[in-house]
Amino acid sequence: MNKNTKDLNLLRIFAALWHERNVTKAARRLGLSQPALSHALSRLRDDMRDEVFVRGGRGVTPTPKAEVWAPKVLSALAQLEVAFSEAEAFSPATASGRVAIIGTDLIEYMLFPKLLALLAKEAPNVILVSRPSDGTFPKGDMERGAIDFAIAGFFVDVPEGFYRQSAGVEPYLTMVRKKHPLIKGTLDKKVFQRLSHILTSPHGD
Repeated sequence: MNKNTKDLNLLRIFAALWHERNVTKAARRLGLSQPALSHALSRLRDDMRDEVFVRGGRGVTPTPKAEVWAPKVLSALAQLEVAFSEAEAFSPATASGRVAIIGTDLIEYMLFPKLLALLAKEAPNVILVSRPSDGTFPKGDMERGAIDFAIAGFFVDVPEGFYRQSAGVEPYLTMVRKKHPLIKGTLDKKVFQRLSHILTSPHGD
């Protein structure tokens, strides 16, 4: 196919299959019939000169070339979506979709009550999704669009191409049992250093 006649709509087919890894689910995501999506996948394969997605397990699996193309395709689509969205007035009241956040139980405790209340009031059709962090920055999931925000104190080294902003500071607190024999009133530094401690940590450090 001539490079000047490529169908850019096929990029949406690529993205849907990348996210869903299933032809039926990808068709549903795009509002297409399964035969229509299968036909589009055939055109995508011709255009890319690669199988792109092959059958495997219960769905489809990206080829090595598709793995290389994915970040560029998803990035290009994201930029197009931003360009189109900027051309339209955004209204939280009519907005729909989902916002996925990966973080810790502390983040859920601190952030979610207020965030859920705000969404219920301002954007009732937006769904909030929370996923637990395994302690590593979810670079791949964020590039694919599966995660929108990663919030945790241990996300220190953020890869190039990602925006970072402080969400606040939460101090450590020390808890002891009532009537502790070594603590009279306030806990001073010398006593604190002498006592044994239990520190919870997602990394075990």
